[in-house]
Parts: sequence; structure tokens; C-alpha cells
Amino acid sequence: ESRFMGRMTNTNRRFHAFDSLRGIMMLIGVFMHIACGYTNIPGTWWYTENNTHWLFDFVILFFHVFRLPIFFVMAGFFAALLHERRGWRGLAGNRFKRLVLPLLVGMATIYPIMNALQRYTRVWSKPEPLPSAIQYLLSGRYWKWVHPMHLWFLVVLVITTVVVMI
Repeated sequence: ESRFMGRMTNTNRRFHAFDSLRGIMMLIGVFMHIACGYTNIPGTWWYTENNTHWLFDFVILFFHVFRLPIFFVMAGFFAALLHERRGWRGLAGNRFKRLVLPLLVGMATIYPIMNALQRYTRVWSKPEPLPSAIQYLLSGRYWKWVHPMHLWFLVVLVITTVVVMI
């Protein structure tokens, strides 16, 4: 008997409510990122429109309070369910495949591209900005300060999984 679902014959049951919740939270995330361009909160976004409004500040702060925690609670629920179905070894293999590998691939691809783009935006007004960005990319100097950037949540989930498994 499962602690999560009571007696069930189908162990691959889909939780449609969680699918809906995840979709809603993603749409809120899209809206939040659009609002970032119109906020008065300093350092929120790389570009801010001249026509900002306090309502966008409120929207960002309001949704930020619960949106990401909901994702993490869902991740914990499904990790516990996965552990119950497959055990520690199955959980570790699944988390490696779904968290560690995407993090490594993302760091090897997204991180250099984002660094080159950031370098380009710093030198775009100078002569020959593209060769400067390419030279910076090929030099590999950006690897001294590796940061997961947009993939930070994968790092948090990996650390959480390791701590729980210890």
C-alpha cells in the first residue's frame, strides 16, 4: 500500500492537478519576466522601459513569494513518490539523468554562450565588438568564475537530493 495514493493497481498514475499547477506557475513565470522590464526595482532586469509602474513591482513581489516554492514542493513530492516506487538507487539514477546531466550539458553550452553575449554587450560600442567577444569566448577566461545562471534551480535540487539521501 502506498503512503501517497492508498491502494492502487496502476503505479504509473498521472497527477493531472500537478500538471495543471505546473503549467499555471510557468505562465505566471512568463508574465513575471515580462513585468521585470517595467519595474522600478533596481537590478531586476537587464533592460527597463522608461514607462515603469509600481503595479509591476507588486506583481513581481507577490508572485515571487509562492511561485518557486510551489515548484520545489512539487519536486519533493515527486522525489518521495519516486523513492517509494524505485528505492534509493532508482531515485539516484533518475535524479542524475534529470538533474545532473542537464546541468552539465547546460553549463557546457549555455554558460559560454551567455558569457560571450555579455562580453559583446560590454564592448558593442567599441570598434570590432564581435571579434572581441569571440576572442574572449575562445580564451576560456570566463571559466574562472563558473556560475549556473539560469540553471541555479538544478543546483538547488541536486544539493537537496544529496542531503536527503545521506
